[in-house]
Amino acid sequence: MFNKYVFNPAAIADGDRMCVSAFYRSQWSGIDGSPTYMGVNVAMPRLTRNMSAGISVFSDKLGKYNNTEIEGSYAYSIHIDEDVFSMGLKVGVVNTSFTDVNWVTPDTDLTNDPGIVNSKSNSWSPNVGIGFQYSSKKWYAGASVYNITEQDNSFDEVKILQKRQYYFTGGYNIRLNSTFKLMPNVLVQTDLISYQIDVNVNTIIHDNLIVGTTYRLEDALSILLGYKVLDDLQIYYSYDFGINKIGSFSNSGGSHELSVKYCFTIEEKVKKSKKNRNVRFL
Repeated sequence: MFNKYVFNPAAIADGDRMCVSAFYRSQWSGIDGSPTYMGVNVAMPRLTRNMSAGISVFSDKLGKYNNTEIEGSYAYSIHIDEDVFSMGLKVGVVNTSFTDVNWVTPDTDLTNDPGIVNSKSNSWSPNVGIGFQYSSKKWYAGASVYNITEQDNSFDEVKILQKRQYYFTGGYNIRLNSTFKLMPNVLVQTDLISYQIDVNVNTIIHDNLIVGTTYRLEDALSILLGYKVLDDLQIYYSYDFGINKIGSFSNSGGSHELSVKYCFTIEEKVKKSKKNRNVRFL
């Protein structure tokens, strides 16, 4: 919930400072070929009162499959009293590659298997996404569509199609007292065939310590710890306990994710005039 711009470009309009974020996720650690996902995002401050921009680089690896995305985002915001309605556009390219093709099987020759990539290959395709978000001081709601073009990164007879993804998010801030604040959130992901639902509740203590938990329907239970090291630097760590069949494997060490976010303000330099003025004619 702290990296909404990953799936909704309208979220880069949040805040008014430049923020650099990086994250690394290791899923089902302990299982050979388990997925890893990492990324870096730069969200720029509002170019004007209404416009924001950002750039992201993501890398996703699953076994011998590698996926790299480079994306630029733009958001336009409409201010309604103290609320903000944002519309975002994300445009980028996706590179799918196989660099390790040393397949190992007990007793099968895969040389002529049409369903196996037997040579180093890579494929490029465009990617487009759109998103909307409405934010107030106490709550937010958003919707976005990713992989609109449903890019085709196939290799010969091996078909790799990226399905269009839909995301729906919402959250609420509840101030209990001067020390504690609750932030319940929900995230729904679907390709109109299957779906995934995350329900999250974070407790913020003294506005710098975050303790949270997430339930992913029929998949995992997560714990989250976050700390604002400095006013500008935040660190988050989460651990997933798998409650599905994969999570029950004895060598599955759960999933780990580490995120770091640094925000700063770009001060505009005031240009000094080099003109000499006569005090009689100001």
